[in-house]
Formats: sequence, C-alpha cells, structure tokens
Amino acid sequence: MMYRWFSTLLACAALTWGHAQTNGSQLGPASDAAQRMHDNGFQARQDSVLDIATLQEQPDYPGGMEAMYAYLQANTRYPDDAFQGGVEGKVFVEFVVNKEGQVGNVRIRRGVSPSLDAEAIRVVLGMPRWSPGRKDGTPVAVRFTIPLAFKLNKEQPQAPPDGTH
Repeated sequence: MMYRWFSTLLACAALTWGHAQTNGSQLGPASDAAQRMHDNGFQARQDSVLDIATLQEQPDYPGGMEAMYAYLQANTRYPDDAFQGGVEGKVFVEFVVNKEGQVGNVRIRRGVSPSLDAEAIRVVLGMPRWSPGRKDGTPVAVRFTIPLAFKLNKEQPQAPPDGTH
C-alpha cells in the first residue's frame, strides 16, 4: 500500500515537472513582463529591508556575534511570573538593523509566554548601534531573527566539597 502511494506521488511530481518545462510561446504576456524585468535586472527599492543572504557586507554587532550573545545574556532578566510558574523556552525575535545601524521593527516570530516575549523585545531594543549592512557599497536595512533561550536552573544543590552539610 505504501509503495503504491509513493509511486503515485512520484508520477504526480513527474507530470508537474513536465508542465513546468514549457516553451516561451505558451507563457503569455504576464510572463513576458516578468522575463523583461528579470533580463533588465531587478532593482530593490531604496527603502526596502533585505535578508542577510543578499548582502556583500553583513551588519556587524560591536565586538561580533559572541559579544552580542554576551550582551543578551548579561541584560536579560527572567520575569518573576515566568520564574515562579516554571515557564521555559526559546523566543525567536525578528528585528531590523536599519541603514544607520539602529535596531528597530522588533517582533516575536515564535513566542513562549507574554512575559518572556516582552523581555526578549525589551533586551533586543536595548542593543547598541550596529555597523550597517551594505549592498553595492550603500548602507541597507537588514532583517535578523535570533533565538533567546529562557531556561531555569533546576539542578539540586550539591553538598559542599568537604562533606559537611
């Protein structure tokens, strides 16, 4: 049964691939316009936000990424309600480093709880100015997504090394 389903899936994929391999005469005027835009080179708007993969020079946190994570660790505070409730998890925060290197447009991509999400936003907004990313020598705004892990230390206290309690 599984073999038959997989074979059907492959056959559908082959048919789809065959339809995608059409010649230019079957595409129509909308595709012609898209091809002209591609041939002439797509130009991003000056105020657009780019993803990091499209850059020649990436934005740089002062001191590098290790320094950024050290900043986040030193400045993140566990909210009392999350601490008392034993709430843990990873908050994924998206932000933009603008053309001047300032952090803005902060939002939660995947949250854990309202208080942990708010703390993640607070600490990211407090980051110092970055050196901006550049494309073709011009500063550009760049989007980042980083994880902030909130983890409680649940280890039991250990006995002192001398054996006394």
